[in-house]
Parts: sequence; structure tokens; C-alpha cells
Amino acid sequence: PQMANEGLSESWLLKYLGDFHWNLISLGFNMKSSEFYDNENQRLYATFVRINYSLPGLRIFTENEMLNFSGKIESYGKSTFISEIVGSGNRNTIDAKLMTVFSVKIDNGNVIDKAKMDGINNTIPQIKKVSGFLTDYNAIKKGLIAELDTAVGKFDILNNEVLFEKDYYINPFIDINGVGLLYFAAYPIISDACLLSFSELKGFSGYETIYRDILYYGNCDANDLLKVQLHSLEKTNDKISLITSIIRKKDNYLLAKIITIKKASS
Repeated sequence: PQMANEGLSESWLLKYLGDFHWNLISLGFNMKSSEFYDNENQRLYATFVRINYSLPGLRIFTENEMLNFSGKIESYGKSTFISEIVGSGNRNTIDAKLMTVFSVKIDNGNVIDKAKMDGINNTIPQIKKVSGFLTDYNAIKKGLIAELDTAVGKFDILNNEVLFEKDYYINPFIDINGVGLLYFAAYPIISDACLLSFSELKGFSGYETIYRDILYYGNCDANDLLKVQLHSLEKTNDKISLITSIIRKKDNYLLAKIITIKKASS
């Protein structure tokens, strides 16, 4: 794994988890990622809609430590896929769950729309019991529930109080993916980067991520200006819990809500 700031790189981890998820999909369809097209010859993309992961701390993973990843994937309907991935090190474990929906680019590539998967077969097993990981995302997106109940606590996910706000100018060399849209792995890093000035003032600059829950609602172009808003910050013992939003500034469109838990580095 790649190291950063004396510990495991969270950016590398998120990219690796995304790649692992994509490989599970490719194996299930017996196709390379570049071979995914619908019946109308439109390119199909596995768009991430929710990613959740927990780990004991980034700095607990040391230089030259080997990580072994394993995982499984299931489908809900024809276009939604949820994977569970575990990374094991010497004494440390990473648990992750990722959900994608197959999409196509429309309106000159500026809009992502759900794909039609009719006639495209795969061997990925169907989900036998629908979990809250899927249903909660859909309910929150529709505004049907305000509180997200997770393994690490309950969060007021629809809280829109603004404690801090900062604009973010997209760096096209690191933030944009191969199809010209905001890279899914950039979302939490952008959030953290914007909070640096606020966190340093509050004395939280030495904290490291142990939990993320990222709910993706949209995307943007490389020339769009973003803004990050902090809605909630709670401190308990040696941990802080944060809820942030990433918003496309030109039309105030919500691109993502991010729940983060960090702990003080030992």
C-alpha cells in the first residue's frame, strides 16, 4: 500500500477499494471495464453512490506492512451492485462496503443517467435480503429519513446548519477521472482539505480517519467551482465526528454528504 503522512494513504485506499469493486463486477460479467456498452452502444460506467469503510487508524498501518484484500459482490436488480471488501494486515483490518449503479453519460456528457441493462447477463448473485446500506441511501436521497443509523452511532444526515464553509477550485490533474468528471476518490480528500483551516484553529489537525460514510448524489465538470460545508462537529474523548457536504456552487447542487470519524493520533 501507499503511505502518506506517516501512515496509510487514505486516498490510495479509496482508489484501491474502487478498483477491487470494479474487478469484481468485471469478473461477474466476464468483461474488461472498457467493454461495457448497452444495447444502444452507449458506454456504461459503474457510478459510485455509497462507500463506507472503517479501520483502526491510518498510522497504525506501518511501512512495508503487507495487506491482503478479499471480497464478494451481490446485485440488486440489473444495475446496482454492492461489494463487501476486507483488507487484513499484520494485526489490523479494514472493512469496506461499496455500492455502484451502472450509468450512461447524456446531454453532451454533462449528465449521468441510470443505464438500461436489458439483455446484458452476468453471474453475480442477487441479494437475498435487502440491507439498510441500500434502503437508507434511497430514503435519504428522497428525504424520507433524517437520521442515519450506523454501526458507529446515529447521525442527523439532513442537518444543513453551516458551521464553516470554504470554496474549492478543482485540480484537473488529480481530482478528475478518465471521463472528465470528479473522481469518486477525491470527494473525502476535498472535504478534508477545505476543513484544514478550520480544524487547525480548533486543534484537530492531528486527528486521523477511522470511519467514513460517503453518499454520492451527483458530479461536476473540471471547471466547476465547489464549496464544502461543515454541518456538525462533535468531540467525544479522543474522537471527533463530522458531517460535511460538497456542493456545486453555480447551482447549489448537492454532490455528496460525508460522515467522518477521526481519532487523535497516538
